[in-house]
Amino acid sequence: MKRLCFAFIVIALGVGCGKDGKDCPAGFSGEDCNIELTPSRVDLVSLSANVTSTGWDILPSSPPDVFFVVEGSGGAALLTTSVCLDSNTCSWTGTLSFGASETCVIRVFDDDGLGFREQIGSFSLDVYENGGGFPTSLTGTLSGVTVTVGLSYDH
Repeated sequence: MKRLCFAFIVIALGVGCGKDGKDCPAGFSGEDCNIELTPSRVDLVSLSANVTSTGWDILPSSPPDVFFVVEGSGGAALLTTSVCLDSNTCSWTGTLSFGASETCVIRVFDDDGLGFREQIGSFSLDVYENGGGFPTSLTGTLSGVTVTVGLSYDH
């Protein structure tokens, strides 16, 4: 009788436990994988810009000389990229790490030479929003410049 009770308890525990998160996609847990876990770190891994507007340089037909500046929550510049000279496209790849609750500001500039730079636009980015999943890229348009931000997450 003791063996029968022990076998019943083991079977009941095994059936009642359901998923333990092992089959869930990265960043999710729970019986139905519907609990979104806050990442321990979010990495900004790429920036790209495609310029569709004109008039940023002295010659109206000349494309801008685009570069990016990424600022942390306190306003300090964490990254200033190289300038993409006379180009309608510009990109950067690397790793810039943030805590999940941090916000960064991404600024897009036109380098006019001799130390002059003209801000094309900027936007504030909450690097993680609970309930928003884990998008690997976000895209927005600033004054005729489409910017795509690449992200990765550590859990």
